[in-house]
Amino acid sequence: MLENTENLKLNKDKICKATGWHNNCGLNCLTHLLKAKLDNNELEEIFSQPAYLRILESFKMFYKLDFTPSWSQIKTLLNNYANPIDHEAILSPVLRYYLGSFLFNQAPLLWENEGQGAFSEYIEKGAVMDVYIPIYNSNMTLMKTLRNQYLKELEFIEKDPFSEKEKEIANIALNRNNIPERLRTENKIKEQILFNRKNDLLEKIVNEGKESWLKGGCKNYALYIGELLNSVMVSGEHLQLLCQHLNIGLSLYGQNYELIYSPNQGTLWNFKVINSGLHWEYESIHDDVNEHNKFYSDQYFNEERYKPVFNIYLGEELIEPKIVRSVKIQLANEEFKQLKDKINKFIDKGIISQDEKESQFEQNFKEICQKYKIKFTNKILNHYYTKDENKQQEEKPKSGKISTDENLVKKPRGFKKVWIFISNIFRYIFIRKPNISNGSAQDNLTDNTIVEPQTDKPAISSKKRRQVVTFSNPEKSKDEESEKKEKSKKRKMTPSISKNPSGPKNK
Repeated sequence: MLENTENLKLNKDKICKATGWHNNCGLNCLTHLLKAKLDNNELEEIFSQPAYLRILESFKMFYKLDFTPSWSQIKTLLNNYANPIDHEAILSPVLRYYLGSFLFNQAPLLWENEGQGAFSEYIEKGAVMDVYIPIYNSNMTLMKTLRNQYLKELEFIEKDPFSEKEKEIANIALNRNNIPERLRTENKIKEQILFNRKNDLLEKIVNEGKESWLKGGCKNYALYIGELLNSVMVSGEHLQLLCQHLNIGLSLYGQNYELIYSPNQGTLWNFKVINSGLHWEYESIHDDVNEHNKFYSDQYFNEERYKPVFNIYLGEELIEPKIVRSVKIQLANEEFKQLKDKINKFIDKGIISQDEKESQFEQNFKEICQKYKIKFTNKILNHYYTKDENKQQEEKPKSGKISTDENLVKKPRGFKKVWIFISNIFRYIFIRKPNISNGSAQDNLTDNTIVEPQTDKPAISSKKRRQVVTFSNPEKSKDEESEKKEKSKKRKMTPSISKNPSGPKNK
């Protein structure tokens, strides 16, 4: 099971990518290692180790569950997502939470490497570098108190008289700095004494800060790191301490791929990571590097079918609203699926009757929702349970789809709703008038047209029908017909006038 740690040469052709979501890139790399060991079942051999049991406890605390999940459940959960970016979104926040839960046990080491520099800089200057901001944010009240104490005592430094011992120490310091005796004036000695007094005061205040750091300041810092939304950059030292707890041999490489830190012998696995200063990558533990890296390309970010469920690569995803709920539903999904089989077994054994099946299912379903702290809705219930399975099977066609009109017609959503609304307006404005030239008989009906039953004879217009009904006197109608004939003869006798405004054309 132990891997060979002698060959520490980095293979540059096998470098895999990870996202930098919330400065979690170092832990994202570790997520892919644990996922690979889950897939090949190597992690099952060490499930009972305390550190890995504590990760499960951290999973419970982070996702606010009432129970501690198993590694088998987490494996099933991760396998429900095909995109490795989703694996980072689910597991790396848990690793950060776990990091914050034990990091305060390394308080003396963290003081030497981080805390002392942060306290000294703030007490003296009233500000800190970017790398020390997490320490300041997590211990702001303490550091401000020490800074005020330092400024008050600094005022009395110049007022106190100089002792002979201080002058002697000042001369020794000047001599060490190769200052000749002719330049060791009274003012020069005074400056050196004040400088020494200031350093002694700073050291005294910083030591007071160290005592507070060991009592609770480091714990504040560790918990601040463990909070995902604080987005603290995980340093090489933090990742090294975490891997030591998990018995993973971490090989750390710098920007130019030079080896900075190599693992101790006797570790479970060797894990090679590259820290370029602001981002982390790792040497592949997968069979196909390109298969992993393709999910981090622009093509896969832009195509809908390849996008991850959680858009952490753009930094858009908040952990609480979406990821936590999705993880809870996925964890509960297996129990939801098994619930119907469980109820059927109760029926077969005679524990419950067929009539009690639905109520029993709903009761157990609510208990599962309560266990995973999922809001119970009838929509979720109906998704996992059908009231009458036989009726549903009869309604299903051979393709397996329900043949009712309600299920065949999908309701429009989002952009489709807007497009339908705009097209209806367009149709109302431009197409509501009938097209006389190309339309059918039904489309060309006007308000004055009377619709007759369909016969072989053409329909009689309303105008002709009115003539037949109104003029019932045959003699009167004959006179009118003769008048019309005379008028038509007169029109034929009169010369036609051209409609051209410019007059008749000359031949």
